[in-house]
Amino acid sequence: MKLCLIFLGLLGLGWGFPNDRVEVKDLSSDLDEFVDLIPSGEIFALLFKFLDDTEVQHTITYMFGNEFKDIIAELDTIKEFTDVTDFLDEAGIPVGTFFENLRDILGITRVIRKTGKADLGGMKGLVLAISETIPWGEMKNLYDDKKENSEDFQGLIEDLTSNEFRGLVKTMIENERLREISAMLTAGGVDVAGLVRLIRELLLSK
Repeated sequence: MKLCLIFLGLLGLGWGFPNDRVEVKDLSSDLDEFVDLIPSGEIFALLFKFLDDTEVQHTITYMFGNEFKDIIAELDTIKEFTDVTDFLDEAGIPVGTFFENLRDILGITRVIRKTGKADLGGMKGLVLAISETIPWGEMKNLYDDKKENSEDFQGLIEDLTSNEFRGLVKTMIENERLREISAMLTAGGVDVAGLVRLIRELLLSK
């Protein structure tokens, strides 16, 4: 349950859900209620605090470098990856919008002037600190309510737990080039292993 709530919260935070695509489900109102429970002020304060962390500094620098930009561009050419993102788009989760926003951000020339000198736990410490700000009890209550009363939300859960989607994710994870990209991202400080574990437990576990 907690992993599912994390997944929904991350998907909704800052993505902007389009309402003009009649061919996909409109989950904006449902997912916005989850996003409203996220204490954005506390999270942004944590983000600024962790800018002093040496590992976080390294990861941010890497994400604005050429290698990371090339990886994001290459993902669009890998069918196993686009099969998963297309499925999520059709299910009502605007993954395409997220990557469009990410490309826009990476296209901005940004110089990181601050030199990290602290050790606050790195990226894992940042994720843990953010997780501790989330009102999980309220999230669970809202999740249960939506699962019981919202047909669109019920459809999303059915899509995300379907054999079709499980198969798409499994095929994506097994793609050899994506494994190489995973190793590159890990070397750059991105916690890919944690993300893969989350996907496996959330979407592939019985």
